[in-house]
Amino acid sequence: MICHRLCEDNSPMQLIRCQDQDELVDAVHEALLRLENQEIIGIGTAYGYLGVCRAERFRRDPELFRKYSSSCLVLLRHADEVADFLPLGGSEVQRWLSRFPAGSLIVSLSDEKLSSLARTENELDWGAETVFSSQTAQLSPIHLTIGSGTLGHDLQQFAPWPLIGFGYDFSAPSSEERYCADLDTLANRLPNCLNYGIEDYRQQNRSAPAQVKIHSEGVTVIPSSELSETSILAHGRIGILFVCTGNTCRSPMAEAICRQMIADRLGCSPEQIAQYGVEVASAGVAADFGYPASPEAVSLLAEQQIDLSSHLSQPLTQTLLDRSDLVYTLTEHHRQIILTHRPDLEKSIRLLSQSGIDIPDPIGGDREIYDQCRQAIEASLKPIVDEVLDRLGGTSAE
Repeated sequence: MICHRLCEDNSPMQLIRCQDQDELVDAVHEALLRLENQEIIGIGTAYGYLGVCRAERFRRDPELFRKYSSSCLVLLRHADEVADFLPLGGSEVQRWLSRFPAGSLIVSLSDEKLSSLARTENELDWGAETVFSSQTAQLSPIHLTIGSGTLGHDLQQFAPWPLIGFGYDFSAPSSEERYCADLDTLANRLPNCLNYGIEDYRQQNRSAPAQVKIHSEGVTVIPSSELSETSILAHGRIGILFVCTGNTCRSPMAEAICRQMIADRLGCSPEQIAQYGVEVASAGVAADFGYPASPEAVSLLAEQQIDLSSHLSQPLTQTLLDRSDLVYTLTEHHRQIILTHRPDLEKSIRLLSQSGIDIPDPIGGDREIYDQCRQAIEASLKPIVDEVLDRLGGTSAE
């Protein structure tokens, strides 16, 4: 079905109500032609309807930019495209978006987080089209999501340009009102704006996506009916795991020192690094539950104001391995034991020492032996902490 409304130049706006897949294919083809001509279309996602245009049109239209720059969505085809859009600070955004279904999560970068990314010439580039340049006002904050529904499945795979979506209401009193439920609602929310619209025959999810807000103090999560805050934080964090034999000397020291080093770089306490999306743990390939760290290790780290007194040992489990993005073993033997059972993890399980040398067990040794072990662990952790901070998007108090 085709109906008409007036668009910004008083020409009729076509609204196509598709009844089947064949009609949808034809309508998407027409939408691509309209986008090529720098027009604005209305199209459905898995959650509701958005106005969509090429990024070039958005940044070159002062009125459009003025009205919608604070609430528009950067529409990605997949999480890897974040690196093209934010080449110097997109790893954290990419990590969040890659771990959830398309469209189910919006990631927002706050003003202060954006200012910390140190973009070259104050520009955000994406392929051949500059999305937002120093000649125009910057988006503040920036909201990114992966296209879903008709937008993601049918249109974006054929669109050679970066796309911007608008018409999502972050301030709506209920989550069901953030996306527009149909094209008529979208046209009313974006008056005198749309040139063409496609109304899909498929059922949409009426709940809003979840949102992760990234700021200088960490992240704030706004859950959805699909994704709870607990599940978002559990799936979105960086998991670091250290593995030795009994989980009472080497791996607990590595865990505690790593947590302190990350906290120092973030400018927070070790207990607060979880707020930045980092989880650090340790385990042993021959460990049992509930044993404390060795007195020598506790005493040695206490001299550095690192508390190991509450540590309790735990055995290495499949769950711990599956929850961890980075797994470091104290010896090559530990690594081979794990790979015997989990060869699929070969790329993510590494020897802690960058030089490929085992860090020997200090158990039974004197304080000097323990301190040598601590020094070897600390030296090995420095490049690891750099990598973790890079994955967090360069967040640092330095």
